[in-house]
Amino acid sequence: MDAEYQNPYWALSIEEAVAIRVGQGLTPNTLRFWKTKNAVIIGRFQCPKSEASFNSCLRYGTAIVRRFTGGGAVYHDSGNLNFAVSIHLNPSLNIKPYNLLSKVGLAVISALKGFGISPAFDKMNIYVKNRKLSGMAGLVKKRLIFVHGSLLIDSDLKVLYQVLNSNTNKLQGKFVRSVMEKVANLKDEVNSKISSLDVKNNLINSFEKNFKSILIL
Repeated sequence: MDAEYQNPYWALSIEEAVAIRVGQGLTPNTLRFWKTKNAVIIGRFQCPKSEASFNSCLRYGTAIVRRFTGGGAVYHDSGNLNFAVSIHLNPSLNIKPYNLLSKVGLAVISALKGFGISPAFDKMNIYVKNRKLSGMAGLVKKRLIFVHGSLLIDSDLKVLYQVLNSNTNKLQGKFVRSVMEKVANLKDEVNSKISSLDVKNNLINSFEKNFKSILIL
């Protein structure tokens, strides 16, 4: 499934709706790619005031949107490629959810290696030279495993650092704080020009290979 919704509120709502239907067995397992205009996406258990600079968001016209999964805040703009994997869990398969979470990460790693870099996967994040290229989050329910991530390709990092307000790794009341890390754009790590379409095609090929499936586009 490949859909573009520049409105981040629509994009995140559709993402959740797809996951719910896959979990109910009403929609096939789905790999979705999407982009939005600039937005700070916060985790389910985070406080907007702690994660985003409201003044900077107003200055750059940056939306603040809460997603339905946990984890830390990330920045989206047209230089990102976002991906979401929804898989229906069949109890008879006897598959451990964590193994599927790792499998998604390894599929992304394999796709990025196609651009001549050596990324590393650690705790749902993907790094190159100790800088973060992609952050992922997930959700496991009785009949659903859902993993989504945001991959920096040609994002405006200047805006990213201004609108995100993560400067400490502490719990504040019931809210979970993000950890600010050094980030990198994929285009700056490879030796040739790449586009979002190049990255998407590599991801499709990698998911088909690692999941031994054929994606219906």
